Amino acid sequence: MERVDGRKLSPQAQYECRRQVIRGQQRGDSMRKISRDLGLSYSSVRRTVKTFRQDGKRGLEIKPRGRPPGSCRRLSAEQEQHIQGLIRDKRPEQLKMDFALWTGSAVRVLIERECEVLLPVRSVTEYLKRWGFTAQKPIGRA
Repeated sequence: MERVDGRKLSPQAQYECRRQVIRGQQRGDSMRKISRDLGLSYSSVRRTVKTFRQDGKRGLEIKPRGRPPGSCRRLSAEQEQHIQGLIRDKRPEQLKMDFALWTGSAVRVLIERECEVLLPVRSVTEYLKRWGFTAQKPIGRA
């Protein structure tokens, strides 16, 4: 049987594979036989059995992967609220800035001035998108 890459399976399929590993182990099959029968690597079978012995059925559940949402942001929630309020309630010239509209560069300068955090324009654009704002580009008319 060909090998299965468990990382590419859906969470439900991963859970089912783990349950099959435990069923095989409880029947008395060796880990090598389970690995061969299910098409999983020996190390993943061994890890599943070890986790089951430590945590029981709870250890078989699929946990969220990757970074938690909102981690690794440079601005705190309070700073984000403050900047959003300024953008929503004021125009750049009211804050004595040399911009006519809220462009990415204008918001970058505002964040630097208010929060003392220097961000690239690309990150500022991501913040604006996350907040539901669109950066405005001035119309160049002759």
